[in-house]
Order: sequence, then structure tokens, then C-alpha cells
Amino acid sequence: MKNKITEILRRIYYLNYYLNFKKKGNQIILSKGGLINNPSKVDLGSNIYIGRDFKINSNGGVKIMDNVMIGPNLLIESDDHVYSKVGVPMFFYRNEKINGQVIIEKDVWIGGNVTILKGVTIGEGSIIGACSLVNKNIPPYSISVGIPCKKIRPRFRKEELELHLLKTNSNYSIKDLEILFN
Repeated sequence: MKNKITEILRRIYYLNYYLNFKKKGNQIILSKGGLINNPSKVDLGSNIYIGRDFKINSNGGVKIMDNVMIGPNLLIESDDHVYSKVGVPMFFYRNEKINGQVIIEKDVWIGGNVTILKGVTIGEGSIIGACSLVNKNIPPYSISVGIPCKKIRPRFRKEELELHLLKTNSNYSIKDLEILFN
């Protein structure tokens, strides 16, 4: 009973976001304490879990595909400040932004306290370690960590990955992912 009441309260809290998402699938769980700026530019697939106290600034667009798990304290910034006007203090153009869509492909696991910056794609099947700063694209089926976030190894051995791609109807072929093993 307590779980049902908690779920109803959570859905009421996020109702405005759900009504305004660009696209939304099924089984989307947004934990408490979240904030989404500009939900009309958020595209969510199915089977998504985002841990507590997240912030998604979606001015540049955010797309999260199916079967994605995200730990607490996520920060997605899909825009960045302009800072290069010669002879003008930054304060006077502080609201000028450069946008870049953030894409999180399917079957991704993102640890807690991760920051994702504008224009980044996190490839299908990837794992992002806790406390990472993702400022560049992450290859599919890789395990990546750090500040800045870098690939440390493939998620699977080559033979395992080939079988996984077949069983999960992946958008990638083993040939597409040869770079992981070089």
C-alpha cells in the first residue's frame, strides 16, 4: 500500500513533465528531487530509470532510448554559455547559449554523480562509471570512467558481443564495433 501511494505522489509531482515530453515510452521512473528544464525537448524511450536528485537542462534536446538505468545526482547540460565576445564582459551576454543535443542510446547504465555535456552521444550498451564527466562521445559497448570520461575497456569479449548483438536486436553489427578491440 505504501509503495502504491509513493508511486501516485511521484507521478503527480512529475505530471507537468510527463504531459510536455516530446515523446515518452512506457515504464519511465523518475525518482524524487528531479528537475527538467524544457521538457518539450526531451524524448524518452521505454524502461528508463533515473535516480534521485537529477537535473536535465534540455534546451539543446535530450534523447534517452530504451532500457537505460541512471544513478542519482545526474546532471545533463545540453547547452553552454557563449564566452568569446571580445571587448564585452561576459555578464552582458550571459544568457546567450550554444545548444547541442545529448543522446543516450539503448541499454546504457550510468553511475551516480555523472555530468553529461552538450553534443554528446553515449553509445548503445555502454557503462559510465560513477563521478564521470562525459564531454565527448562514448563508443558503443564500452566501459568508460573518469574526468574526462574515457573508454577503459569493451563491455564484452568479441565472441560474447557478437552473440549479445544478435540476441538484443542491436542497431550495430560486430563489424561496426571492431574498433573496440583494436
